[in-house]
Amino acid sequence: MKLLVVGITYLSRINWDKYITMARLYPDSEFRVVFPERSKDNFGKELIGQAADFGNLKFIPLPAYLAQYETGHIYGNEFKKLIQEFRPDVILVEHGAFANSLAQAIWYKKKFSPTTKVIFFTWWNLPYKLPFPRNVIEKYNFQNTVGAITGNMDAKEILVSRGYCNPIEVIPLLGADENTYMRRSQPELREKYLEKEQVGLLYAGRILEQKGILTLLRAIKRLKKLELRTKWKLLLLGDGKLKPVVENFIRENRLEAVVTLLPAVDHYEVIKYMCISDIFILPSETMPYWKEQFGHVLVEAMACENVVVGSSSAEIPNVIGDAGFIFPEKNDEALASILARLVEHDQLRKEFAQKGRKRFLEHFTHTEIAKKTFEACRKFSSLREKIIATT
Repeated sequence: MKLLVVGITYLSRINWDKYITMARLYPDSEFRVVFPERSKDNFGKELIGQAADFGNLKFIPLPAYLAQYETGHIYGNEFKKLIQEFRPDVILVEHGAFANSLAQAIWYKKKFSPTTKVIFFTWWNLPYKLPFPRNVIEKYNFQNTVGAITGNMDAKEILVSRGYCNPIEVIPLLGADENTYMRRSQPELREKYLEKEQVGLLYAGRILEQKGILTLLRAIKRLKKLELRTKWKLLLLGDGKLKPVVENFIRENRLEAVVTLLPAVDHYEVIKYMCISDIFILPSETMPYWKEQFGHVLVEAMACENVVVGSSSAEIPNVIGDAGFIFPEKNDEALASILARLVEHDQLRKEFAQKGRKRFLEHFTHTEIAKKTFEACRKFSSLREKIIATT
């Protein structure tokens, strides 16, 4: 199979591993991964794309217009030439259902590679209305794709509600490497932040309202009042606009002895903090404008044998499955109860740490995600387009 992937995600080298793994697993197939040659991240930092050749896999940065907009950008003539010359069996555009680049890929394939099948990936998990011409672009994309991959169940339901009738597979966009994300001793770091025998609780991510940080801190306040026999401490790792509020809450409620607030660190540095912690909490909360699309940090925490505790928001329960604990979102009392039980029961922590690692290995490694994505693309390659309507 010849697969052409279009995804702004691959501007960052850290996200290449799925397709590197896929190319290794399927050496008789050919892969091309295209992304804008430059763009900006969510914090305004400029990103420069890098080309790389792995034999049957090539990463190709291309000139793009409006590259800072995931759904709005389009590519230059080099994209057309690539489709003409490569003539893929499948084009997978990872920019959502109403992306300009998806419509562009469809248009070029019709003119230069008519047997190619086009599919798309989307995370979009909230209901939406589209103004003109976005609604026209989405309808065109729906009519000219043979299938879709969504990163969560809510996104699949959204597509169906909008009239998409073709097959939809639910597969996470990215996995994690089992040899990178694994528990290793970090004695110096642990000694710096945790006492001997102290149970480490961890949150790592953006310090924002929708991440449920205040619910977590209210649960910590409850936990402190319980005066548990086992010592514990929460490490809050990250930055964001809610940080001053968090600092005030910690100070006003005298939580300094049980909460350490730390700045954000490099992605791979987070692994070290997971390796000194025992329990990882993701207390995300659904907002009118946002809900957790996946919670990839849970996958990483399970890989590092943290017991994972997550809210009931969006995809979090599906990621955790039976390998961790779920509390009703915004319910600090329920969260405190779960944390108290885990802090006091060492054997329970060990049991769920192993369950988490097992779930990670079975579902969320690069190998597993690569296999599922490849098989979905191969299945879609044999399908025909259906003319369908959107709501």
